[in-house]
Amino acid sequence: MQVSTARALDINSWCLFVMIFVLIASAVLSDRLGRKPLIYAANVGMLALAWPLWWLMQHESFLVIFAGQVGFPILFALGFGSVPALMGELLPPQVRCTGIGVAYNVSIGLFGGTAPLIVTYLVTRTGDDFAPAYYVMGATVVSLVSLLGLPETAGRPAAWSRAQR
Repeated sequence: MQVSTARALDINSWCLFVMIFVLIASAVLSDRLGRKPLIYAANVGMLALAWPLWWLMQHESFLVIFAGQVGFPILFALGFGSVPALMGELLPPQVRCTGIGVAYNVSIGLFGGTAPLIVTYLVTRTGDDFAPAYYVMGATVVSLVSLLGLPETAGRPAAWSRAQR
């Protein structure tokens, strides 16, 4: 379905609005349940739902398209609500700002910045409109594997308090 620019902006705005509330709830929940469980849940959800959500976005109905579109920021926010705390808790204060700044911005630049180019290439090359969903699923697998090596930081003294002892 062709969605007008105005309708696409409406969908995007509502998705961001929903994402704000999910981010806040996720951040609070990560203090109670831990960082890794929420990040795992978001990644498993993304792996399982990327294709169905993308499929919903291919329909004619505005509400069905919206349902598909809003699923992505909900899953993203579920996992990302605990990421700032996790990053801060993993690094000692001497390198925290630089470590987080460099790691976060380089990864966003490399993966987020090139994603539109890569998925456009994949769609053009394969002719498969679902290539973006497969790309997200592949990135999710990489994320799940990388989570295996991360310690759970919730409920433990932060790196800054350990360094001061």
